[in-house]
Amino acid sequence: MIQASDRTRLNIAGRAVIVWLILIAAEILHGIARGVFLVPRVGEVRSSQIGVFTGSIIIVTVALVFVRWIGTSKTAGLLGVGVLWLGLTLSFEILFGRFVVGASWERLAADHNLLEGGLLKGGRTEAPASRTRLPDGIGSLVELESVIAEIARQKDERAKATVRELLDEQLPVTCDDTTAGLTVETVQPGRFTGQVIRDGERIVYASLPATKKWLADNKWQTAKAFAI
Repeated sequence: MIQASDRTRLNIAGRAVIVWLILIAAEILHGIARGVFLVPRVGEVRSSQIGVFTGSIIIVTVALVFVRWIGTSKTAGLLGVGVLWLGLTLSFEILFGRFVVGASWERLAADHNLLEGGLLKGGRTEAPASRTRLPDGIGSLVELESVIAEIARQKDERAKATVRELLDEQLPVTCDDTTAGLTVETVQPGRFTGQVIRDGERIVYASLPATKKWLADNKWQTAKAFAI
C-alpha cells in the first residue's frame, strides 16, 4: 500500500514534470524567436550570449509562477525538483542532439563538458580541426589583415571544393516503382537522401535534401555566392 508521504512525493514529482514540459515548450519558442529576430541582427554567437540571460529569465519566471502549485516549500523538496529538471533537460538535449540533429557522441560530450564551458553555448565558438588558425608572430595590423584575407580565401576555396565534390558524387539509388513510363528511385542515405523520378533517362523531378548529420558536420563551411 502506498503511504500518504509516498503519494505526496509522487504528486510533487508528477507536477514537477508537467512544469518541466512547460519550461521546455517556453525554451523552444524562445529559441525560435531568437533565431528569427536576433540572429539576423547580431549574429549567432552574440544572440546565443543574449539567449543565456533571456532563457534564464524565462526559467525563473515559470518556476516562480508554478512553485506553489508543485506543492513543496521545503529546501530539500525544492532541490529535488531542481535536480529532476536538470536530469530531464540534459536527457532531452542529449537524445534530441543525437537522434534528431544527428550529432556524434563526441560532439555531445564536448558540448556538455563543464571544464570547457560546454553548457554555456553562447560563451564560446567551436573551431573545427580543419579550420585555419592564426599563425604566431603577427607583428602589425597590416600583417593581421593580410592573414585574415588569406584565411577568408582558403575558407571560400574549401567550400567551393566541397560543392564541386558533391556535384561529382555518384548517388546510390534503388528503383522503387515504374508506372506509365516513369521510374521512381530512392537515394540511399549518405550526404543526401530523397527521391528521383525519371522519364527514361531524363530526370523530371528530384528532391535531395542534405542529411542532418552531414549538415551538422559541415555547418561552419560558408562561402560567397559563386558559379562553377
